[in-house]
Amino acid sequence: MIINKIKYIKREKIYIIYTDDVEFNVLEDTLVRYNLYKGKEIDIEDINNIILENKRYEAKKLSIKYLSNMKSEKQVRDHLKNNNIEQDIIDDTIFYLNEEKFLDDYEYASLFSRDKLKLNKYGKNKIRLSLKSKGIDNNIIDEVLLDIPEDIEYENLLNAARKKIKSLNNDEKSYEKLVRHLIYKGYNYDLIKKAISEIKDEY
Repeated sequence: MIINKIKYIKREKIYIIYTDDVEFNVLEDTLVRYNLYKGKEIDIEDINNIILENKRYEAKKLSIKYLSNMKSEKQVRDHLKNNNIEQDIIDDTIFYLNEEKFLDDYEYASLFSRDKLKLNKYGKNKIRLSLKSKGIDNNIIDEVLLDIPEDIEYENLLNAARKKIKSLNNDEKSYEKLVRHLIYKGYNYDLIKKAISEIKDEY
């Protein structure tokens, strides 16, 4: 087969390769790597290899763009799946991203937990649940949570309790509402009891 036409689609940033029998799309990287040009002779095996390689380029490009902000491996897998990338291509892409250090679930979990501790004032339980929802391995989660300073978590808990108390009516249900709120924020029940006992005389 002879390539008899190559058309560039600017909006989609792809090239359409035409032969007498088939047509297929490629990215510029694939076009350059396989030296595709009008008049070049290719066969079905060539086309299949080109299409497979183009899928790999597409998945890598899609992943790296998505990783402009750090993501977990599961998030990248889900993103590729949602963009109709085939499973074997996803596996190849994840391998590439790990090899090139674009992905690091431990580093991601460490940064995520610090942000949630300092910015959102989450307790360890909520951080754990959030990391699990992002597909982080339990061993990584356990290790990362050990690095969370207990004094900072406890200070966050005290501040959260003081803030919530101000919004509650002083009635028989106030204690239950306060505890539920702090559990939702991710704090351990025994730690909550300790904090409430410490500040109860302030109000």
